[in-house]
Amino acid sequence: MNQLAAKWIVPFYVFLCLVVGGSNRGIWGSAVLQVGAALLIGFAAVFAKPRDLPRSARLLLILVIASLLLAVLQLAPLSPEIWTQLPGRAPIREGYEALEASLPWLPLSLTPFETLQAAFFALPFLAVLVAIVLLPQVELRWVVGALVIGTLANIALGALQSTGGDHWKIYSITNTGAVGFFANRNFLGTLLVVNIPFAVALMGWGRPGKKSEGVTFKVAGAAYLLVILIGIVLNRSLAAALIAVPVSLASLALLPLRLNWKWYAVGMAAAVAVAAALLLTNSPVQSQIMSGDEVSIQTRMVIWSQTLRIVSDTFPFGTGLGSFQDIYAFYEDPALVGRFYVNNAHNDYLELFLETGLPGALLICGFFVWWAAGVRRVWRSSNADLIAKAATIASAAILAHSIVDYPLRTAAISSIFAFCLAAMATFGSSARSVHPGERGTRHVRIA
Repeated sequence: MNQLAAKWIVPFYVFLCLVVGGSNRGIWGSAVLQVGAALLIGFAAVFAKPRDLPRSARLLLILVIASLLLAVLQLAPLSPEIWTQLPGRAPIREGYEALEASLPWLPLSLTPFETLQAAFFALPFLAVLVAIVLLPQVELRWVVGALVIGTLANIALGALQSTGGDHWKIYSITNTGAVGFFANRNFLGTLLVVNIPFAVALMGWGRPGKKSEGVTFKVAGAAYLLVILIGIVLNRSLAAALIAVPVSLASLALLPLRLNWKWYAVGMAAAVAVAAALLLTNSPVQSQIMSGDEVSIQTRMVIWSQTLRIVSDTFPFGTGLGSFQDIYAFYEDPALVGRFYVNNAHNDYLELFLETGLPGALLICGFFVWWAAGVRRVWRSSNADLIAKAATIASAAILAHSIVDYPLRTAAISSIFAFCLAAMATFGSSARSVHPGERGTRHVRIA
């Protein structure tokens, strides 16, 4: 029973994230996912089998534990003699002095409640990552199946939203066009784009010697890829459309092409990515790509500039996880404030740099070192693990989108990202179940 539960629990939870985790504004949906995440972590801790984790998995878990410790340290109370000496705390001290109140013990985070809330929002990511790493019974192809089903559900709902009006929308504050179970169409676009490499990988599945099975997977993968492209058109996110081009070209390397053609595909993907970046210097285009219908690229540039100013005032300790909205509002010119407010920096790296300071920046750099090493290890291996290779491309798409938005702040995208990282971390593990069609070729030397 435990074996069967271990196989189904992660795919089911990922599917649940895709249909109720499209926005942090969904209070009940977020609560369900957070409770489910706590149960999933507990299940993984109880039923994990003692075994040696791959070095890559151990390093990833160390990074995760270090991130959690950073959040805990931000909530630790500090004496007035300490926190008053920290950069950016002068207005708080002056406020207490103006009230003639004694200075209390305060945490490093300027918004401790929001910091605690941010930790709870990270639970879905943590649950999927820990469960896949600790439970060898979890079959990655079943998780891919849950990803496919959840994406198809989003596309189907998006089609209804494109033709049936706003009454099909899940959230009252949202974009026009197809958004699926999300509140932001760019995040649905991210979901569609990360599915491209898995659709191409599906075309390569099939057991050796089973020609009819291989043909079935090729047809299914091609059909699914077509549905994804239709979904991108319905989604009307130019950001997703542009990211889809280099992701599609990079995904060609998953096909059984000759090695030189694979490198051509990767080179073309890099060239298209550079061309897309140059295209963003054209303001009429960049305004639509980076901001949709609401916020122009010029506004984003203002947000980034203001965020860097706050960083300079609070460096090197930051302001606390989840504090961006309150801290940014404190720095805004009251004469320029309208009915719209800035809730995120629209650059997750910059926002995390503001909130976590130098320690967070070091953790981000450490993660990218781990990720680059993982990509190199997966693609240099002779084992044709298509899921792990597709995971490197999908995670790269999410990381790229995070430069201009915040897709990882939704449980839907963060759960997929966790799956991708776990697939990379456990790649090559003897305990991990591999699809029969993805095993590397074995050679026997006859003396």
